[in-house]
Amino acid sequence: MNKYDKNLFWAFVILVLFGTVMIYSASSVTSAHKFGDPMFFLKRQIVRVIIGFGFLFLGLRIDYHFWQKYAFWGIIAICGLLFLPLIPELAGMHAVKGASRWVKLFGSSTLQPSEIAKFALVIYLAEECSKRQQLLPNFKDGIFTIMIPVVVLLGIIVLQPNFGMVMGLFMVTITMLLVAGIPIRHFVYIGVPSTAALGFLMLTSHHALMRLKSFFLHSDPLGDGYQALQSLIALGSGGIFGLGLGQGRQKVFYLPEAHTDFIFSVIGEELGLIGTIMLVSLLAYVAWRGLRIVLRAPDRFGAYLAFGITSVYVFFALINLGVVTRLIPTTGIPLPFISYGGSQLVIHMFMAGVLLNVSAAARVPAAKPALELIGEKCAI
Repeated sequence: MNKYDKNLFWAFVILVLFGTVMIYSASSVTSAHKFGDPMFFLKRQIVRVIIGFGFLFLGLRIDYHFWQKYAFWGIIAICGLLFLPLIPELAGMHAVKGASRWVKLFGSSTLQPSEIAKFALVIYLAEECSKRQQLLPNFKDGIFTIMIPVVVLLGIIVLQPNFGMVMGLFMVTITMLLVAGIPIRHFVYIGVPSTAALGFLMLTSHHALMRLKSFFLHSDPLGDGYQALQSLIALGSGGIFGLGLGQGRQKVFYLPEAHTDFIFSVIGEELGLIGTIMLVSLLAYVAWRGLRIVLRAPDRFGAYLAFGITSVYVFFALINLGVVTRLIPTTGIPLPFISYGGSQLVIHMFMAGVLLNVSAAARVPAAKPALELIGEKCAI
């Protein structure tokens, strides 16, 4: 297992450590005000980082084919787990801004099952696409059969509601199916009705409708548009070189969720354009190394698995960056590896370990085997 992609491993390490530093910078004032300890959130995050590295090495040590055997039952299990936040006795007081997405574990610790759904979905799609490679051109036996558990999973997440997560998982699903070689007409059959249904559900959900109205119709600087406006002020205040690490002003009770969903704004204010470009470049480097593993994977399942994990990182990072720059409505999606949060950090690090495990077997430098293992219709 010593042949894994060490460059990618150190990229993950740098992202996590950088995120930990920025969490302390973004949260110290809030921590001191609420808990009397400027290191309150930092201490909790350090514990999560340690746990996360444990899960990373666990994913690295277990042969990725192990997950293939439990792909279908895994997605069934996560569908059941996703119902738990909807049960008040299990969710406790962890309904935030009208959304019930967390399950109380012990003390103040919580679990967000939809984060685990990322890995369960990727494993399921990787297995089904590799197993049904020859059936994908057939709508009934291919794409339709594959999508049934996916639709159920996304439907449960809508009930929480967590439209940002649904949007990200839907993009991962469609991308993986397109790479697997489904005909474009099948993409239309699935994509158009799904998009219409999601749009309808968002319009009928008060939680989502308020965010859509704030984004498209008006932006009250003291109401619904406050958070997005403060995010843009933070990014603009940083200029090219930033105000300096720890010197940001918007985190001082101006920018809500500064250490979670909007940590990129703090990075832009304190480290400037240069800091944000370096971070985005590092995320792009992770994406490139992930695609490199896809093209060198020794079998279809490994290729689809690596592509799915890489897609999760790419799409959820893009969603977060789109929110903080006000290109899309606020969704509540954290920035992978950077934002404060236990569930998202641990599951992303575990998936990083699985990706590194695939890389340990992906030692074929030629491009031709990759095209053969993914299929003639793959367009990577």
